[in-house]
Amino acid sequence: MADQPPDLRARDSAATEHGVAQELRRHSRHILELSADALVRYVHSLLSTWQAAGSVTLFGNGGSAATASHHAADLANGATGHTMRPMACVSLTDNVPLLTAIANDHGFESTFATLVRIHRPDLAVAFSVSGQSPNVIAGLAAARQLGASCVAFTGSETALLTDVADIVICCRSVEPGAVEAAHDAAAHVAARLLRASIDGKDPRDNAQS
Repeated sequence: MADQPPDLRARDSAATEHGVAQELRRHSRHILELSADALVRYVHSLLSTWQAAGSVTLFGNGGSAATASHHAADLANGATGHTMRPMACVSLTDNVPLLTAIANDHGFESTFATLVRIHRPDLAVAFSVSGQSPNVIAGLAAARQLGASCVAFTGSETALLTDVADIVICCRSVEPGAVEAAHDAAAHVAARLLRASIDGKDPRDNAQS
């Protein structure tokens, strides 16, 4: 006789109001522990890059690839508004055929380093939960060698990725989901503050939006 599926009653599930509230508090705590100083420095770097008509190159693996693409879209579209010169952004994770071709022909570690086309005053932004992904480290190292300023979003301040970064935005957690959520929040904060800086407004004036 085939195994019967377990009888999952609400009282036996972790998805209770109490469990959900605990998870929300945990994620909120990680977000609030992010370094405000590092985020300020990141926004200043974004603003300097925009003012100098530079570009921003972003990349990462897995969920971090999605964060890189999302942040690139926010910077290019929303952060500079509809009446300002747009921020030039490229997410290296968006061209799947090219990424897989490079990985197949030259090895996975080469994916981002091969694609980086960057120079001063450009900015490179790498996302990695572990901070130990060889292709992400190689990509940021290549950007630095070409003269770009480098930013690392990671989950460990001692990760190898931090060695090739000028600014480190770190969510100290061993749980990937918590790190990714904090990175997403930090990216949204940076885009919002960049928009306020370009507009010359205090973001608190629009706190309810």
